[in-house]
Amino acid sequence: RSANNSAGKDIKNDGRHEIYCAYNSLPTFEDDLNDFLGLASDTTSRLHPSISKVVPLGNIDFSSDDYMAKIQNGCGGSVDVIVHLAALSSPGYCENNPKDAWKVNCPLELYRFSLEVGAPIIYVSTDQVYEGTKKFYVEDIDETLPVNVYGRTK
Repeated sequence: RSANNSAGKDIKNDGRHEIYCAYNSLPTFEDDLNDFLGLASDTTSRLHPSISKVVPLGNIDFSSDDYMAKIQNGCGGSVDVIVHLAALSSPGYCENNPKDAWKVNCPLELYRFSLEVGAPIIYVSTDQVYEGTKKFYVEDIDETLPVNVYGRTK
């Protein structure tokens, strides 16, 4: 069976998906991922039935010029959806290094890749997109007004 994603691309809809996790240098990432998914022990895997496998892609430096080539090689260029979780998340660091913050938090290379393969990108946001004058914000109602580089990149 096939269906169209939001970019109009035909995608295989057999109910099974592969997840590729690109990360930089978290020494415990793969062990933590395997523990979370139940893959490191004799217990039953905790993978959702719609997930056929999870593949970690390590040593991806999101600030380097070749990170997209490494990701494309790792996943074979076949992608239905991109979930972008990588971030330079220190507001102070982002203020002092805005070029790095934009490159990692809003990567144009990833956007171009998403257009090429017809895969939408899901970004994770932060409360830093609001000006910070209220105690509580409602996503669908309150206007975003980031006051720092980190917030603007999200």
